[in-house]
Amino acid sequence: LSLLALDGDERVVVLELGMSAAGEIAALTELARPDVGLVTTAAAAHLAFFESVDAIADAKAEIFEGLSAGAPAAIPFDNAFAGRLIGKAGNASVRTFGFGAGAEVRCRSKGMDGAQSAFIIDGYDVRLGLAGNQWGGSAAALLSVLPKGVDVDRFIQGMASVEPLKGRGKRFEVKADGGTAVLIDESYNASPAAVEAAL
Repeated sequence: LSLLALDGDERVVVLELGMSAAGEIAALTELARPDVGLVTTAAAAHLAFFESVDAIADAKAEIFEGLSAGAPAAIPFDNAFAGRLIGKAGNASVRTFGFGAGAEVRCRSKGMDGAQSAFIIDGYDVRLGLAGNQWGGSAAALLSVLPKGVDVDRFIQGMASVEPLKGRGKRFEVKADGGTAVLIDESYNASPAAVEAAL
């Protein structure tokens, strides 16, 4: 449906290939035929449908099956399953991203200001309208596979305007007797990993 909604003038399209079972991403890569494969993380987020996080990592790695030889494959350097994902990248050109010193595209947190986060990513000053280090990792993931010809400065400016979606980290102030509380809405399929990151 996302592909059918395109008007045909797009130069770059970013699609999330979601899954709840093994084999689903492999099927989606046949439709999307990606030029780039990116796994943001492998964590305990789909255990209702998988026996282990290893199996989740394997299912996410199916995106690499749709890549041609030498195509970019972005893998989270700091993730416990990075080695497993790299092993499944086949003939893709692996590029790691993350906070660790060995990441090819390295992200460093500059801190948070309310619902915004600031980072230095690969030498670029990046500000996001999203709270939390996990978003810096996602921004680093995108920058690690940015196609040639894309204006990096304009891309970074665009990222600054991104706001959290409903159920995906949107913050609300709730007034109550005795003061104001901050409600972080992680209600869309919130996994323990997502809640931990939000907190």
